[in-house]
Amino acid sequence: MVGMDFLKIIVASAVLILPEKSMAEIDFDPTKAFVKTCSLCHGVHGDAKTPLASSMNPPPTDFSSPDVQKRLTLETIITVISKGVKGTAMPGWSGRYTKNEIKALAQHILTHFMKHPVP
Repeated sequence: MVGMDFLKIIVASAVLILPEKSMAEIDFDPTKAFVKTCSLCHGVHGDAKTPLASSMNPPPTDFSSPDVQKRLTLETIITVISKGVKGTAMPGWSGRYTKNEIKALAQHILTHFMKHPVP
């Protein structure tokens, strides 16, 4: 089992390799943003099936799970992306993305990974 400090270092490293400018300045693409900042833990298909995710406790959210789909709303996803989740490796991204970019990323998660998205 990988320690939480190590996981935070891995996630923080991913943040460091991102461009300094807001993605909005480069025509924000939520698909590319998801791949760059989310897929390491959540997987490219949003199912949290990654080598890193398998060693995380608690594991990252599996957006394909019916239970997750029942409880996640657009507002919940926006809050989690913005502020992160205490006690997990999920960081807040409000320092990297604008509010509109975070909303676009949340909408991307709902429409691409959840079979029955909640509006």
